[in-house]
Amino acid sequence: MILFAAVDQKMGMLFNGRRQSQDRILREKLIRMADGHPVWMDGYTAGQFSEAEREYIRVDETFLSKAGKGEICFLERPSGEIFGIEKIVLARWDKTYPADVWFDAGLLNGMRLTKTEEIAGYSHDKIILETYEEVRRL
Repeated sequence: MILFAAVDQKMGMLFNGRRQSQDRILREKLIRMADGHPVWMDGYTAGQFSEAEREYIRVDETFLSKAGKGEICFLERPSGEIFGIEKIVLARWDKTYPADVWFDAGLLNGMRLTKTEEIAGYSHDKIILETYEEVRRL
């Protein structure tokens, strides 16, 4: 499973039960990244996608346990432990927002940064995509 999350500069994700921000160009990029495979998410996250984009997503409240190898899970509301992560993609907003829920940086243990990409969003001038992959031991 490929875990995808949008975070601010301090790894913040939510404030008062709501996402800090969203960006339609980032959503389009996420669907392209999936390359024809479904993007898994919960109903809350699905609410930011248009009807046309919903063709590419799978909504399930237990989506983290449903995604197959190489499939993307868009995580906005962390809940419990996450297993089977092959890769993590963090979309970093170019700002710091108020937050009371943060991305679990411990999930990056045993991973290494393998790629960074800067994209111009619709509501954000700059979004940095960081890709982390498992460290392969010989």
